Amino acid sequence: MGKGPSPSLIAFKALSLCDDLIATQRRVLAALIEHFNRKNGRCDPSIDRLVVLLGINRRTVFRALNSLVTKGYVVRFRHGGLNHRNRYVPNWPFYAAILKKWDEQFTAASSARRATEMSPSQGRRCHLADGPSVTQTSLNNHIEQTSERHRKCTSANPPISSARKGPANHQFAERAQQRILTPSSRDAARDAAERRWNLELQAFLKGDEPLTALVTDMMTSELMLAATEAELVARGAGLPVVVAELRRVQGRGGSQ
Repeated sequence: MGKGPSPSLIAFKALSLCDDLIATQRRVLAALIEHFNRKNGRCDPSIDRLVVLLGINRRTVFRALNSLVTKGYVVRFRHGGLNHRNRYVPNWPFYAAILKKWDEQFTAASSARRATEMSPSQGRRCHLADGPSVTQTSLNNHIEQTSERHRKCTSANPPISSARKGPANHQFAERAQQRILTPSSRDAARDAAERRWNLELQAFLKGDEPLTALVTDMMTSELMLAATEAELVARGAGLPVVVAELRRVQGRGGSQ
């Protein structure tokens, strides 16, 4: 038995952390993961079973399945299951990527919290020039940097005047920003771009099941990447990439 959490456990954890699924889609995905048989790779619950199990209507089940396929949570094989039903395979690497991103954010948040508990300033090695006289409490003051005769600071440790408060605060902000780890802005922009054209695609399909099925079948990782890259360049440019491919596929089908 391999070490580490099982793929199903990883999938359910990813399901609880993802932010682009509505409640119905989460429930349908949970049902698919629960139906997956790791021994024979089967995952082909009938639509009627999902309707009864989840207490939702058939159209809602169809919409949820299409969205899960479009967003990459599951891979659908047409008529590849029992009694010629569709077979669904959970996209395990997709779930692992969600957890990896979460672990990076978790570590970054922990580092940021620890950073705010520490002062970026170094301790002073002598008294301030205008500081009050204090009693030396060290019995063995080997370096004597806090004794009376070392009250005056050297040029390497000048007193902080009110005129230097601005630059000091600026330096504090720069150091704090260097310590706080944040997720890559490029990854965040890419996720947002992919989410935008996915939402626009769903609005374009308008629940048309035959058209949705066609788009699902033609959707590849290369097409998704091309749409995302176009959306990154210009907002609203991702959907036309998918629509252009759809027109090409429809034209090819009509010419056959």
